[in-house]
Parts: sequence; structure tokens; C-alpha cells
Amino acid sequence: MPSDETAQPPRDRARRIVCAEVNARRVNEALERGRPRQGVETFICECGAIGCTVKLQVGLDAYLAARRHFERFLVAPGHDVETIDTVVERCDGFWIVEKAHGAMELAQSRGARDGDG
Repeated sequence: MPSDETAQPPRDRARRIVCAEVNARRVNEALERGRPRQGVETFICECGAIGCTVKLQVGLDAYLAARRHFERFLVAPGHDVETIDTVVERCDGFWIVEKAHGAMELAQSRGARDGDG
């Protein structure tokens, strides 16, 4: 019996995944704004899995470098979604993924940081 996620049409599934990732990104951005700047911070995985609670230890410089691109997200190793994500960097303890073209447009439309134009 297929899971609810695999039973969704591909476009709906992609939209749900990207929305979950953008929501996780917003949590991480709030965490970043609320802390003093230090070397390594704890962030949550920005994968599209509902209920993912994996915590990532990420250097602040790496986090901010990933944030320069709206279509990039920090995920736990192996939490990429093959049909939506391309792994662009594998770091110790986390990966940076980039959204495929259609998902990238959705991420950009929903994921601008406060104050970004």
C-alpha cells in the first residue's frame, strides 16, 4: 500500500516538500538572529520530511554561505529528495542541497529572507 506521500501527484509532492523546507529555514533564520555569533551553531534539518527533528552542527560561515542562495538548504546526510534536490556540497555532518528548476522557483518565491528584495 503506497504511503500518502508517494500517492500525491509529483507537483503536489514537490510543493509540500519545498514548503516544509522553507518552514525549517525560517526556524533556522530565527535561531540565527536570536543568538550571539559563534563558530558552530545548532540548526534543524531543512529536509522536506514532515516531523524531521535531526539537529545539525554547522559552522556559522557555512550556514551564511548556503543562505546566499535562496534555492539552497541544509539537510542531514541522506535527507535529500532525489527528484527535487541536487547535493552541491557534502560537509561533515550536513549536506547542502539545491532545488531542481521547478522546485527552485517555488523556494525562491517562498524563501526570501526578511529584508531581501
